[in-house]
Amino acid sequence: MFTAQVGVANTVTTGGINARNASGTAGATIETKKAIVSLLTVTSPDSWGFAKGSSFYVGFDHGPGPNPNVGAVHLADRNHLYLGATVNTPVKDLTVGAAWDSIWDTDVPVFGGAVDAGYTSAFAGYVSYKLTDKATLSGRAEYVRGTALAYMDAANNGTPITADPWNKVLALTATFDYALWANVTSRLEARWDHAADGSHPFGGTAFGVPTKKNELMLAANLIYKF
Repeated sequence: MFTAQVGVANTVTTGGINARNASGTAGATIETKKAIVSLLTVTSPDSWGFAKGSSFYVGFDHGPGPNPNVGAVHLADRNHLYLGATVNTPVKDLTVGAAWDSIWDTDVPVFGGAVDAGYTSAFAGYVSYKLTDKATLSGRAEYVRGTALAYMDAANNGTPITADPWNKVLALTATFDYALWANVTSRLEARWDHAADGSHPFGGTAFGVPTKKNELMLAANLIYKF
């Protein structure tokens, strides 16, 4: 019913693997400093009736983020708290879920290094229904708020917008999965992102000014599982 996992890593980071500098220069992460990652999983027993087999998760990570530009101020240790659940329902083949991520000292990779973007949190809800043995229809709703979003605009080369900052986003995603053949999955997905704070972070070019509050993406995937 209970499963605990604990690990040690070089960094807790959105940067590359081993993205740290052991030289001891300003902005570098000390070689001996490591990150701790953990996850506790609780699986409901058969006595829970229709909810048997549901899973609940608690995770906590603590450790250094990526190495910023040489000479920059050292990033504070990153702390990440995760709560999640996947719950079976009385309706056969219908599953619901939810997740909450809370990150302190968010490390955001930008051109030439990384920045500490402060606090960010994300809330998500999920629903999945297995139509047939091969077809599954899923939906996801997400809400994210935090100063890290302001750095994720390519038009500003990693510099946050000061006049029209982006710090709240709502996203809705619909996905249809179909198992074509053994080890092959086809997927159609539609995603809508909306700046919930009145900002205009979408559109434009790498050096142009974004002008849109909304972004729509349609995607098709063909996935082979080795």
